[in-house]
Amino acid sequence: MLREVIPYVVTCQPFVAVGLIVTELLNEALFVYKKSTVTYAIATLFIIIPLGAIATYWLKFNIEGLASAQCIGHTAVGVASIVTFMNADWNRALLKAQRNKNSV
Repeated sequence: MLREVIPYVVTCQPFVAVGLIVTELLNEALFVYKKSTVTYAIATLFIIIPLGAIATYWLKFNIEGLASAQCIGHTAVGVASIVTFMNADWNRALLKAQRNKNSV
């Protein structure tokens, strides 16, 4: 069973890594912890769980369906995080970082 899942995990790993790295950059650079947490929650509730249920129960895929649903969900989080990162207000982030630096 594990042999069938390995291609999905290996293919998905770069997308998961990009999503996690960009989310971490968002949290550290822009102080948008709430936005990144909400993005992950929305992706889990509206992408990963429904796709996993459809792939497992309706299409009769086993663990491969769950792995592919997780890959698609993490890719969506990565894309949303990159879009947020590219459209960020960097001047506001700089002011916020200076405020946090002065308060510590």
